[in-house]
Amino acid sequence: MADWEEKIPRRFTSTMGDVMHLKESKEVENIRMGAAPKPAKKPRINLNLSASSREEVGQLAKLTGRSITELVILALSLLKLVIEERRKGNKLIITNADGTPQMQLVIPGL
Repeated sequence: MADWEEKIPRRFTSTMGDVMHLKESKEVENIRMGAAPKPAKKPRINLNLSASSREEVGQLAKLTGRSITELVILALSLLKLVIEERRKGNKLIITNADGTPQMQLVIPGL
């Protein structure tokens, strides 16, 4: 028995019946043809945003040239950095170009 034959599903059980069978058959065909299996889909997250927040996200995406997904990942990275620095007792300060402090960022609860 060839290596690819071991990967072929022998039984198809699903409430979707033939549809599941056809989907599995395509995977079998890909294995036979030596195609790499498709990567698992990443989980999706749905957000409930007000119209104004959604518009703001869209404007930020255009302004930065990033997708909404990239913006969320960036925001999470920045929040993680803020949390880590606050736990160390550090503050987040915005300075102007010459280093003069302009404002301190405070996030309630951190």
